[in-house]
Amino acid sequence: MAISGAARAIVTTADLAIYVDLINKGYMIVVIKCERGPLWEPVPIASWDEFERTFGSTWSYSTDPLVLKMGLLQGAKFIAIRVAHCTDVTDQNTVTATCSTTTVNDRGDIPTSGNVVSGAGAWNIIAPTAGSVTGTEVENFTFGFDTADKMIIAVGGGADQPITLSGSNLTGIAVAGQINAASTGLTASVVDGKIKLAANNASDSLTVKTVSEDCYSVLGIIIGVYAAIPGQNSLVVSIDGGADQTFTLTPGIRTSAQVVADLAGLTNAIAVAALGAFSITSNTTGLSSSVQVKSGSTAATLLGFDNAVHSGTAGAAQPTLRYTAASQGVFGDSIKIYHTDSVLKPGSLFNVLVTYDKQSQLNALYPDVSMDPESDRYVVNYINQRGALVQVEDLNSTNVSPTNRPAVNADGVYLSGGSDGLTGWTDGDWVGDQYSKTGFFAADKTDLAMDICIPGSTSITVYQALAAYCEDRGDLIGYGNFPVGMAPLEAKKWRMAEPPTYSHAPLDSHRFCLFYGRPLCYDSRDDSRKNISNLGHFASCLAFTDTNYNESYAPVGEERGVVKLVEGLDFNVAETRGFQDLFSNSGINYLQITRNQGSRKALFWEQFTTQLGVSPFRDLNVVRFMTLVRKSVTPLLRGYVFAPNAPFMWRAMHRELQPAFDNWQAENCIYAYLLQTDRDASISGGELKGAVLNSGLEMDQGICKARALIQPTRVARYIDMVVGATRTGESFATYEVLKDLPAWVRM
Repeated sequence: MAISGAARAIVTTADLAIYVDLINKGYMIVVIKCERGPLWEPVPIASWDEFERTFGSTWSYSTDPLVLKMGLLQGAKFIAIRVAHCTDVTDQNTVTATCSTTTVNDRGDIPTSGNVVSGAGAWNIIAPTAGSVTGTEVENFTFGFDTADKMIIAVGGGADQPITLSGSNLTGIAVAGQINAASTGLTASVVDGKIKLAANNASDSLTVKTVSEDCYSVLGIIIGVYAAIPGQNSLVVSIDGGADQTFTLTPGIRTSAQVVADLAGLTNAIAVAALGAFSITSNTTGLSSSVQVKSGSTAATLLGFDNAVHSGTAGAAQPTLRYTAASQGVFGDSIKIYHTDSVLKPGSLFNVLVTYDKQSQLNALYPDVSMDPESDRYVVNYINQRGALVQVEDLNSTNVSPTNRPAVNADGVYLSGGSDGLTGWTDGDWVGDQYSKTGFFAADKTDLAMDICIPGSTSITVYQALAAYCEDRGDLIGYGNFPVGMAPLEAKKWRMAEPPTYSHAPLDSHRFCLFYGRPLCYDSRDDSRKNISNLGHFASCLAFTDTNYNESYAPVGEERGVVKLVEGLDFNVAETRGFQDLFSNSGINYLQITRNQGSRKALFWEQFTTQLGVSPFRDLNVVRFMTLVRKSVTPLLRGYVFAPNAPFMWRAMHRELQPAFDNWQAENCIYAYLLQTDRDASISGGELKGAVLNSGLEMDQGICKARALIQPTRVARYIDMVVGATRTGESFATYEVLKDLPAWVRM
């Protein structure tokens, strides 16, 4: 940075604390069929209550929700993706699932009364004041003869009134008496020793006119017109075009209820106060019914009235609102909409009650909503911003307010026309399309998880596609179950694609695992027990392992693979040692119920991926840790894209990566590691020296190479303990240095 200008101290900050950040742990992406919820949108779910509110409860058309319930009740965390059938998976618009809807009419067919509504009070009611003037001089007063003794006063539009005053050292009362005796239509009085002149009629002005030999300077009165103040205390109302009804309002700070009391004499109409305002409503209905606040009302503007004629209505009802279920599905046909009048403002506002027959906890009341788009309680905005069940559309009825409000319906009306989009289901609906983000490709919208499953499918076609998807992404691991009712021997043949029964290619991916054994679980929704996918249970093991240990630990076995809410299994592999060995040799994992030393518990056993080749990537814990490494370091490495490709940058990158690998080693995720970044390289005399991974050509091509070699921590699959019996009195030191004992071992 070049520095110039005056001498000064310059302090800047540099962020040298960049590090490999932690990632979200324990989430599993799950692609499901369910009752409701957004389609192809990943939604994080950490409790059964959250799932029910968004996706519905357990469901007769699929056991997927029950699978998730079993996991959530044991601490699993999911990112749920609801899918539905499309006639063309490349186009979400071809989805066959539909939303339930209902359209409600307004009140256009119900004659209404003429009505006006005031603004909100309270109001300062001011009585009218006559024209007046007060002198500035204080008694006593002296008037000369034909000198400073005259005045001319006019009241309203009346004739001039000449007045001559006389006397010396007069009190104010004496002067006021002379003025009152010589004039009409006004009154002279004394205020603090000063003379005050005021018209007797509140609507009259007072004019002090020029005259020779005036006494104005003696009294301190200035020539001019003193207008009457009209005040704001009269209300003139016409009902149904009838005669004007004039009301004088009580002066002072007045509430709406107090003003209504001043209108007690109103005929052919009623005044009602509510919410700080008041309304005047004709007793008749229809087009001839009207209320008009007349222009002669001095309080009209203060109270918030215009002078227009407000007529009632009579016509035909029109569609005014359309309610649509918040998502596609037959569930929407169980949603009911009720409309009632607002208690606070029954003439203009209304209440909406939305109920759901299947989950009453989702019922919602939206009180005092309006059809006015400018209102902060506009029904469309108010419900759409809060509603979990429905969305509202304003159909813009041409009936005037307030008849455009939905008609009162105390019995409610159901939505209808919903469809779940299950008919015609194919494997393609599970797989979807990578560009339209249907099927499991909707998982492209999230990076919160490293695990994904489709509990509702056991199709080899779907599994092969999911395994390929996980391989392509490089940061996901897929899980699957065996087809329903498949016995262990058949499961082995299916997994290995043994001819002639099976002709598909065997699953062979380090990013896909197969689990056998369907737990028998209780469904409280219909008081039944069902054998379901075990992947919800396994998700709880993953969450427990990631949260309480780390991704390098195997999420199976006696410590981390134990699950509850299992009342039985379709086939318990633990009861046959031969099947356990068969599964082990075929890379098949399983849920079993053990009865060791009187203990009965359900737990997952084995953690093979489906990779057929022998390498550490056959172990799920290794693959999950390697995935963790990728997901962890990628954000940091992206920060170096477009950075100078030079040794000083390589050193900075090494400095930020190394603590993460040190930490993984300290946490026993790896035995050892080698991090190579060419951090010790240099460029001298135009020559790149000391670089192992990078070359000048690659630097010109924009390539920066780094490498980390790690020895991942492996799990113990066999605990081999020997118990030997020695001769009495023989020293144990003889055997301490021997790997194998030199004698037979008897147990």
